[in-house]
Amino acid sequence: MKDSLQTSHGLLDIEPPVAPADTDLATPLIGMALIILLIILATLTIHHFTCTRSQAKRRLHRLQRSVKSKHERNDNNNIDAADTRETAYQLARLLAMGVGINGITSSTTLPVELTHYHDRWQRYTNALSTARYGSQYSHPSCLDELFKDTLFWLKNWP
Repeated sequence: MKDSLQTSHGLLDIEPPVAPADTDLATPLIGMALIILLIILATLTIHHFTCTRSQAKRRLHRLQRSVKSKHERNDNNNIDAADTRETAYQLARLLAMGVGINGITSSTTLPVELTHYHDRWQRYTNALSTARYGSQYSHPSCLDELFKDTLFWLKNWP
């Protein structure tokens, strides 16, 4: 018998498999880190768009654009008293919603971090009350100030 060591019954012997290369642990870790990062970014994005303060700011900007476009269509330089009242009510509602309080009045207690803005708060709430309960036409600059102040309080309220 002249069978070689390489063949057994006419079949070639199977070579042993090649040893696997050393796996690099960094590759799976980078993949996991990217997945975690994407989850965090998605969570922050969802939180941003669902946060009441962010919603209040977006609604404030929409309301301001709406009032501005309505005013630009009017021929006179004043804003109707009913429109002023409605806008002031909406501003008060947006601010209350955005900062998480029940209502906006001059007796609303400011957070400790904002006590140095007490005078500004009094001016704001007085202007808001005048706009809400007044029966006169308003100049657009009055509403512009209310919009600016509402945004200020939304941004700075803790």
